Amino acid sequence: MRHRIRNSQDFWSGVMFMAFGGLAMFLARTYPMGTASRMGPGYFPTTLGGLLALIGLVVALRALRHPGEPVQRFFSAPMNLILGSVLGFALLLPFAGLIPSIVVLVVVSSLAGGSLRWKTVGIETALLCLVATALFVWGLGLPFSLFGPR
Repeated sequence: MRHRIRNSQDFWSGVMFMAFGGLAMFLARTYPMGTASRMGPGYFPTTLGGLLALIGLVVALRALRHPGEPVQRFFSAPMNLILGSVLGFALLLPFAGLIPSIVVLVVVSSLAGGSLRWKTVGIETALLCLVATALFVWGLGLPFSLFGPR
């Protein structure tokens, strides 16, 4: 049997786009659609999900005609570190405060890159702490404790 997929990276990207678009449309199915002039809560996710699925179909079909690179080995460790850093941030925020949670987020997610430069990580952490505090605590007035539980 002849292998028809000439660009496996684009093909699997297209399949992923179609899956996420279909999932968005499926999850929005219970919301009222409304009309284009009076959009209901289901209009936006259904429309965007449909467009994402359509883009995925185009990308996957192009992969059948245009050659490309094969799919590289899947590295789960960096992905797990990044997901773990976000989970750690969410779990620490109510108990440790905004600043320690951001430190954990940046340091753990930086480990996923392979080459860790502590000076760069320190600068990124300080900038993110400053921007998050200025934007969310001072600017928007959100009730985040900077250190410790609220």
